[in-house]
Amino acid sequence: MTGPIDLAQTLAYLERAAAEEGVLFFTAANRQAELIVQIATLIAFEARYFERCTSLIQRFVLLDRSGHVHGKMAREYLATLFALRFSGTHASVAQRVGFIRKLSTRSGDVEAELVAVLIDVMLRADSPNTYVAREFGARKRDHGFAPAATEWFAQTLSLVLEVGLSNSPGAEKVRRSFAEHLDTVVSSAPIDQVIAVAESFAVSTYWPWGWVAVRAALRRSRCRPRPPLHIREGLKRLSQSLRLTGLAATIRTYVLCNARRLGTPPRIWLRLTECICTYRLRLNMKAATRQHACNCFAIRQAARQVTRLYERHLSDAGLTSAQFSILAVLDETGGMAMIELAEALVMDRTTLLRAIKPLQREDLVKSRTGPNDPRQLIFSLTSAGERRFKQALPLWTKAQEEFESQVGSKDAARIRRELLGLAKSA
Repeated sequence: MTGPIDLAQTLAYLERAAAEEGVLFFTAANRQAELIVQIATLIAFEARYFERCTSLIQRFVLLDRSGHVHGKMAREYLATLFALRFSGTHASVAQRVGFIRKLSTRSGDVEAELVAVLIDVMLRADSPNTYVAREFGARKRDHGFAPAATEWFAQTLSLVLEVGLSNSPGAEKVRRSFAEHLDTVVSSAPIDQVIAVAESFAVSTYWPWGWVAVRAALRRSRCRPRPPLHIREGLKRLSQSLRLTGLAATIRTYVLCNARRLGTPPRIWLRLTECICTYRLRLNMKAATRQHACNCFAIRQAARQVTRLYERHLSDAGLTSAQFSILAVLDETGGMAMIELAEALVMDRTTLLRAIKPLQREDLVKSRTGPNDPRQLIFSLTSAGERRFKQALPLWTKAQEEFESQVGSKDAARIRRELLGLAKSA
């Protein structure tokens, strides 16, 4: 393209043509679609036209539901505008993050997929492979605005946390992208913010890629050139926070995650195989010899019997004993953060989430972000949850009475005091 170009008039013409032709303008019926997308991408190099141009390009992606090559082409051109380096555009980080945030509020699988793609580009240090010519009219072009990496990733991670904790269909892809680009993010973003995002994902949902990625990053941090000490210490702290507990969680993580692609060495797979074989051998051992002297065995046996008794009564309200305890604590406190609720119930976060999910599906428990920290989740009862708790309370009372009739009210009180004291001292 040669000669002076009036960007404002060119963009206004494209917008006017789109309004006149409607949906057909953005589909395969428009044979000039690729040229229009190229022109809109070049105009988006100017920060003042960025929002209008990206809004125009995104419609080529979102309205082409048939998977035509024009839609894929438009997505690739749009992605180039969200790279940290060599994007060509002088739009600020806030402008780019604002566009994705606005797009993430729209429902639909295509929208969610596009949000995940753009966030993935922002988490990468390199630029997408799509080549965009810089020449456009008689004006000078450069590689675009190149913000400081700390500023870029600080705003990007806020967006990652927001979308990753949402109910969007693309939330899981965003969490996985964060894990896959953890090496890049850790070396460029504030380590405390990286840890906060990772821990929020681990608390709120099952996030196996996080632990695998952190372990891989830790291993690579031992190679030269070694990252600064505060980054290595942060990775160690994060590894402890995300560590897997139990053989079942370990097997599940390595089976569901593509751990080899994230850099897991072969010796980890050998160790996992050894763990499985050892576990199977233990199942075949004659363990009855020392069970009568095992405190844990005795308490677990008693707990199972008591749980059966209570759940026999609570089943009329459609609740398990764990779910009733959650409703009871939330009814008494009016609402609690995830960590506080887990501590109050002496449950690990994975078990607590597994118990809360059915309650949320039945609209008995709702969650909201904390007033001072958007990364914090606060759980409370819905009106339906309050009604269900009132329905279950008399059933729980009957279970209490049956238990005390079997062991005696004084012994029941003594056992309760001792067990609560044991739980607090542990």
